[in-house]
Amino acid sequence: MNHAGRLFKKITGMSAVALALVMSAVILPADSGIGKPVLIVAAAETDSTESDTIISEDWEYEILEDKTISVTGYTGSETELVIPEKIDEYEVTKIAYKAFFGNTDLTAVTIPDSVESIDIYAFGECTNLDSVALGDGVKRIDDFAFCGCVNLAAVTIPDSVREIGYWAFSECAGLTSVTIGSAVESIESGAFDGCTGLTTITIPDSVESIGRWAFSYCTSLSSVTIGSSVERIGRGAFEQCTGLTAITIPDSVVIIDESAFKGCTNLTSVTLGGAVERIGYGAFAYCESLASITIPDSVKSLGDFAFYGCADLGSVTIGGAVEAIGEGTFGFCAGLTSVTIPDSVESIGDYAFEDCTGLTDIQIPSGVEDISSTAFEGCSEELAVY
Repeated sequence: MNHAGRLFKKITGMSAVALALVMSAVILPADSGIGKPVLIVAAAETDSTESDTIISEDWEYEILEDKTISVTGYTGSETELVIPEKIDEYEVTKIAYKAFFGNTDLTAVTIPDSVESIDIYAFGECTNLDSVALGDGVKRIDDFAFCGCVNLAAVTIPDSVREIGYWAFSECAGLTSVTIGSAVESIESGAFDGCTGLTTITIPDSVESIGRWAFSYCTSLSSVTIGSSVERIGRGAFEQCTGLTAITIPDSVVIIDESAFKGCTNLTSVTLGGAVERIGYGAFAYCESLASITIPDSVKSLGDFAFYGCADLGSVTIGGAVEAIGEGTFGFCAGLTSVTIPDSVESIGDYAFEDCTGLTDIQIPSGVEDISSTAFEGCSEELAVY
């Protein structure tokens, strides 16, 4: 079960209408240091005063403080539902927590321009929903809003939306097309996790961060364009995107977090932008088809196991700001024949080049003060270190 599945099990059973998610994630690595992450999530309810629910024909709603309304439920039989801009002369500005959750009769929904917020789980687990039209007034798509809508085929996120919440479209396995509007600033954790039908994504220039596991396990994703304002690619953001063959990291990106591209087994080409300062733990681990990598001079921190298990990696050039090659950084890169280590490196850690059986010679700069006794364990007996 992946990250989203664990979260669904944890949270869907909660009964409060006003739900606050206090989310924190902890990676518990396997003994090898790069095992599949375990997500630990804390969720908490908050106290709130619930408004009285009003029933008007097929609609259920609550009146908000500003005298607009939040739709809390629907009891009608329409399968292609158009939510009105007004009910009983009140303007509809919100779709409430779990308003349509688990409604398996819904096949299409149109959300009016008056709606500003789509709350947590609003349309979660609507398993026959295949079409959603979002109004131009929506500012936030909240956490889990459309999670588990397995037949949803396409979604266009309007330019009014600024934030796509945690796991908002996770496990939408039938989703093949996503257009992200030009005002979105953050794509939160797991937003499109497990969207196995998604083939291409363009992240607009407005986005500054890509959250943890945002596109993880999107196994059909073959084309990714990252906008020019993204500064951080979160932990596991594209983990196990096995259809991805090439990625270009723009010059805006400073941090590539842990496991960001781990397990992208068909990734053959990675171009790193000139602003990257940190490549995290296991960031490109098990990218078995990666042929070469040039780490730019901007990189100061090269994480443990960063390129572990990249079996086809033949050539590595390490930039002049890296001070340490950590534990298992290039371990089990059996195809590695050429490594350029800069004068800036001061230490080479445990198992740094373990089982790099194709490596025949390596030159260690004079500034290296500490080389682990296991740094070259399992390499060819003919390896010349000088």
